Amino acid sequence: MIIKIIKVLSVIVAAFLIVYFIGGIDKGKQNIDQDVIIFTPVAKQKIQSPLQVAGKARGTWFFEANIIVRIKDSNGNTIALKGVQAKEDWMTTDYVNFEDSIEFSKPNTDNGVLIVEADNPSGDPNNIRKFEIPLEFK
Repeated sequence: MIIKIIKVLSVIVAAFLIVYFIGGIDKGKQNIDQDVIIFTPVAKQKIQSPLQVAGKARGTWFFEANIIVRIKDSNGNTIALKGVQAKEDWMTTDYVNFEDSIEFSKPNTDNGVLIVEADNPSGDPNNIRKFEIPLEFK
């Protein structure tokens, strides 16, 4: 009997983890890509300056421990651009945490996007990688 309960609980926990990490739980609020996970802000969050940005990205997105965070308005204008430093060893293919505060002037548009970009000092188009989440400005 106990073995059956353990098996059932194991299946439930495994199903939850699969659904959660694939993005099935509250998918509209997920900020997950295979290479980048944004903890804050969440998609469609109403933001103001300064904006606290926190997440993790694969170490291959960093160059000299730096990753690029950009905020654009809905007209495509860059209103903030900042190099954010890794919080730990970035020379890995595993996830590396990053966090920083980003200041910007409120744009004339109501919506925009937060973009996390791989640092690409070579400028090689083959090395361009980015992940975007929609935002709203207060």
